[in-house]
Amino acid sequence: TFNSSPSICASIINSNQDILSLADMRYQEWMADDPNPPSIQNFRLATMEMYEERCLDGAVVFLAKQRRRNDHGDNSSSNNYYNDYNDASVGAAEMSPIELKDVIVHSDNIGNEQYQQLDRVDDSSNNSGNLLRYVTDVVTSSSSRRLGVGSILMNAVEKSAWDLGTRCLLLHVEDDN
Repeated sequence: TFNSSPSICASIINSNQDILSLADMRYQEWMADDPNPPSIQNFRLATMEMYEERCLDGAVVFLAKQRRRNDHGDNSSSNNYYNDYNDASVGAAEMSPIELKDVIVHSDNIGNEQYQQLDRVDDSSNNSGNLLRYVTDVVTSSSSRRLGVGSILMNAVEKSAWDLGTRCLLLHVEDDN
């Protein structure tokens, strides 16, 4: 039986189709109010180029997808599971490494344990654990807000950062967001 509550999962982008889905979702969300938006083709090309460039620098891009039932109408005779469902892109986030050398980090919002970890960023051993990671380009499709997409994305980002040896993520958000 089909569960009526949609399932959402986030994973690292690993195909050209995922990159195109990312581009299309970002275009829809970011260019909706632009009086002179670029063509969708140009936006897709720019997204692919930026994705490749950032991945070479160590970025990881996550895509959240929601399993949705296809509407075949009353004339559908399809009993094939893969034809009855599709995965719609509903959110994305990027995590990039930031290598800091000879930097002093101070914040009243950081606990002692976290501060001790940050205090080691100037270690020149080039260990991936000494890289801070920065979360950027977080987006949730407007039709999927308030469904936990952002939380699912951030959990995936945090797990990936932890697996890479990173113990601190940085993110900034506008006050009105």
